[in-house]
Amino acid sequence: MANVYDTDVTTITATSTYTTVFTAAASTTLVRAIRIVHDSGSTTATLALTKSGGSRQDMGEFTLSSKTLTNTITEVLPLSAGDVLEVKATHQPTRVWVSFVENVASIAGQSIDVLTDVDTTGKANGNVLTWDSTAAQWEAAAPAGITSVTGTAPIVSSGGATPAISITAATTSAAGSMSAADKTKLDGITAGAAVATVTGTAPIVSSGGTSPAISITAATTSADGSMSSADKTKLDGIAAGAEVNVNADWNAVSGDAQILNKPTIVSSVTGTAPISSSGGTTPDISIAPATTGAAGSMSASDKAKLDGIAAGAEVNVNADWSAVSGDAQILNKPVIPSITQVTGKTVATGAWSLVSGVYEASISDAAITTTSIVDIIPDNGSASTIRTAQLLPRTDSNSGSVKIYSTNAPAATITVTLNIYKQ
Repeated sequence: MANVYDTDVTTITATSTYTTVFTAAASTTLVRAIRIVHDSGSTTATLALTKSGGSRQDMGEFTLSSKTLTNTITEVLPLSAGDVLEVKATHQPTRVWVSFVENVASIAGQSIDVLTDVDTTGKANGNVLTWDSTAAQWEAAAPAGITSVTGTAPIVSSGGATPAISITAATTSAAGSMSAADKTKLDGITAGAAVATVTGTAPIVSSGGTSPAISITAATTSADGSMSSADKTKLDGIAAGAEVNVNADWNAVSGDAQILNKPTIVSSVTGTAPISSSGGTTPDISIAPATTGAAGSMSASDKAKLDGIAAGAEVNVNADWSAVSGDAQILNKPVIPSITQVTGKTVATGAWSLVSGVYEASISDAAITTTSIVDIIPDNGSASTIRTAQLLPRTDSNSGSVKIYSTNAPAATITVTLNIYKQ
C-alpha cells in the first residue's frame, strides 16, 4: 500500500530571516515535497536543514515567480527525529507546504508514489510511466504504439492496431504472389527455352521450329555461300594483289573464275636504267656501276672514300685538280680542315682597351696561326655579361692569339671556348 502523506503549511512574515517550516517528530520521516509560493512580484527563497544536534546547512536558493508554486526538492528527503527544515525569503508573505509521512521502516518496499518525480494521478489498468520534461516528472499514461497498419498492392492490410496482412495472387496484368502451380511450370522451363522457331537468311538455312537444323549453302559464281576446300587451295595459291591476265586462251573465261581456274603468271620483266633485265619469265636483274656522268651502284672503295669526308666539307679546287670536275673531286681527294677546340679560356675585365670607339681584348693560344679561323663561343655562365657588353661577331687571328671586340667594356670576367679551324 502506498504511503499516506500529511501536509504542513507555514506562512513566513519576516524578511530575510530563517523560519522553521517543519520539525521531524518520528525517528523515520520521509519528506516528499517542499513547495514555496509568493503572492506578488518575485522573490528569492533559501531552504536550509538543521540535523538534530547539528548546525544549519543551506540546501539551495530558489527564484520565485508571482503566485507560482515551486518544488525545491526532486527526491524523497529522509529525516530523523529532531531534524528541522527552515526557509527564509527576501519578500513576505511567503507560504511553504511540506508533504511528509512518519514512522516508516525504510523507503524500500514503498509505492513509487513516495518519489517526488512520480505522479500516478488518474492511473488506469495497462498504463505505463512516461517522462514529462515540462513537469520534470514521470506520469501515468496509456502506452504509445501502432494504431493502424496499411498496405500497398499487392500487400493488403485489414487496418487497425492488430491488422491481418496478406498478399494478392499474381495475374498476367498485376504483380502478386506466385502459386505453387506457376512455380512448378517455371521450374520445368529450360533457361532460354522461350524461342518458338529459328529461321535463316541466305546463305544460312534453317529447318525451323524450336530445334532447327542450321546449314549454309555452297558458294557459286552468282551467289554467296561456303567455300570448298578445293577453292581455298586455289585461293591460297594466288599471290596478294595478283591481277587477271587475259590471253587468247581465256577469251571464254570471265570474272573471279579466271583467278580460281588459273593463277596469274608474269610473262616478262624489264628494267629502267641503271636497272637492267635479261627479260622473260625468269629474268636476270642487275644494276650498272655509277660513273661521273650516270647514276648507278657505288663501289666499296667509293663508299670508303665518301665515309672519310666530314659532313658539310667543301671542294677546294687547286692547280693539281684542274682536270678533275664534279663529284669526282670529292671521291678522289677529300678536302677536310682540321679543328682544335680549346675550352676554359678567360678574359679579365682589365684586359679590355678602347680602340677607335670599340673595346678589344686578346686571347692567346699556341694552336692559332695567321691563317686560322677562330670561332669564339661564350660559356653559359658568361651569357649575361656578354649580352650587356654587346660582344661583336668579328675576330682577328694572329700567330698565337686572336682578338675579340665589344661595344661596351664587360663588367666581369668572361669564359669562352675556342674552335680553331686550320687548312
